[in-house]
Amino acid sequence: MTLRATIQESVQPLLKLARLVIVGVAVATAVGVTSAQSVSAVDQTCAEVIAAWTPVANVYSVETIDQLYCLGTSDGSSLLGESFLQAQNLLWSSISVDGDVNSDGTQLPSEWSIIGADGEAFTGTYDGGAKSISGLSWNHPEGGGDIGMFGVTSDALIKNLSLTNITMVAFGSVGALAGRLTNGTEVNNVQVSGVVGSGQNEERYVGDYVGGIAGTAQGNAALGNVLITHSSFDGTVTSYGVRAGGAVGY
Repeated sequence: MTLRATIQESVQPLLKLARLVIVGVAVATAVGVTSAQSVSAVDQTCAEVIAAWTPVANVYSVETIDQLYCLGTSDGSSLLGESFLQAQNLLWSSISVDGDVNSDGTQLPSEWSIIGADGEAFTGTYDGGAKSISGLSWNHPEGGGDIGMFGVTSDALIKNLSLTNITMVAFGSVGALAGRLTNGTEVNNVQVSGVVGSGQNEERYVGDYVGGIAGTAQGNAALGNVLITHSSFDGTVTSYGVRAGGAVGY
């Protein structure tokens, strides 16, 4: 089925989920990119980007798409519990870090590097600073996992962010912002627009969880509910399974 929805149209189904709480929902259109992104040095490796990235008062300022991309690589895994503040609008088309696995400085990344995974979740704070990120893409209809800007979050806070022109297509738990929001994660004032899908094989993808914001939201009594407030999705959600929603798939 193909679903076009804002988060308002998904509030009642989501309230049926015992472990998901949504309050104060506001429908909004994601703002466009209005300022230029600073471009980091061409052909830096992620190891170099992460090594040069230092916090101020325990907060990492996100000034380039390269920094955010590298946060999702093995070089950035040690920072997954830190606090981040986005300093300006970011464009995927401005990526300049070396994406070659051999780090020979000859190949730009072709797709997004997902931040956080099962067993290595993002547990920090990401404050978008009322800025936008545009053009992130992961298009693997034959591949699966926890797919989104963030793969898996746990007890994290994501706020004040606009994601525009996002494409996330895979099977598994798929959302523009996150594949899986878990264990007390809070999402506040996040506006999303784009395309989220589960692939093209109806029989293979019946176990998918596909949502505009997140594929799944999983809280528990010990670690807390997942909370989504003042957030929206404007775009297309396509699922060949049975678990899909304008905001959250399950």
